Amino acid sequence: MKHPLRAWLKSRDISVTAFCEGRPFSYPTVYKLLKGEGTFSVDTLIEIAAATDDDVSVSTLVDTLREQRQGAQSEAAA
Repeated sequence: MKHPLRAWLKSRDISVTAFCEGRPFSYPTVYKLLKGEGTFSVDTLIEIAAATDDDVSVSTLVDTLREQRQGAQSEAAA
């Protein structure tokens, strides 16, 4: 499954580095989000969604994290 934020970035030909420039979140934060690793504050998710003009909503980010983590748990159990 392609992460919705990664798809959004690709559709606009924006690198993760460029996306993070001048924003209140860092490259490592977005990288971890795309990989489904780490924890994120609601404020950070709001800022990331706002940087996409809410094309990728907070709800979508949270749902994707949930799916990534469920998939990782399933793989670990197998």
